Amino acid sequence: MMSPNRVSEDRGNPPHHFRQTPLQIIHIVANFMRIWSIYSMYRYFVQTGASVVLFLFACLAPASILFLILQKPWKGRPLSNTQVVPSIINGGITALYLVLWGKGLKSCGPARAILAEYSGAVLGVLSAVLYGRRAHLWKKGSSSESDNSKKLPFSAWAFFSTILFGNIVIFYADSIAEERLHMVFSSPRHLAAAGACIIIMENVYKMDFSLAGFTICCLILGFGIYEATSLERNRKDSIRNSDSSIREFDDPIQMSALPT
Repeated sequence: MMSPNRVSEDRGNPPHHFRQTPLQIIHIVANFMRIWSIYSMYRYFVQTGASVVLFLFACLAPASILFLILQKPWKGRPLSNTQVVPSIINGGITALYLVLWGKGLKSCGPARAILAEYSGAVLGVLSAVLYGRRAHLWKKGSSSESDNSKKLPFSAWAFFSTILFGNIVIFYADSIAEERLHMVFSSPRHLAAAGACIIIMENVYKMDFSLAGFTICCLILGFGIYEATSLERNRKDSIRNSDSSIREFDDPIQMSALPT
């Protein structure tokens, strides 16, 4: 029988999913703002024909300074000699990835660039086939946008949103989601939230958008992510069970003392 104190404690504490609701809202809003920054970046590229490398450098340089101020890496443990070279190589690979991602965004559009983050190269090509109605969707309305490009040679929102929401806010939001909500980037729930934001942005920016094709692409991609993560979970569970069985086997058998 449950005690009255336990009942009062249960009534005073909200359920677990209610406590996670504010974090979920913050994560969804942060992803929406990040996707909005990607669409602003794409619009800026289309209107001005700006260099991808220069734009990314102009955004990443102040973002790096802000990260240094917030993270304070000089207060932590310094890198060992064996960690310096891998860190430099990792930084070079990340820079190359960002440049190629920016080139893909400028050429293929924001929806494909965002889905390619989840799918990789092969499924990114599949999304391009299933999602679009034509092969060159980004060319639609280029003549009508040429007039606006003369009026808007510089977009402060594209730079500001990429610096703040595309780098800093999304970093902390994904970290909180992974630690508190147990939601990693490569998960069906993360893809569903991003897909909803993409649908909103595609309609706001009036892109040549096929909802049916995009839904099919997201379903295929979500199924692949679910299967991949389920295999990873099964592998971790098997390793955990084997470790526990080994520990049980190694423990000495405790026998009761015989009566004298």
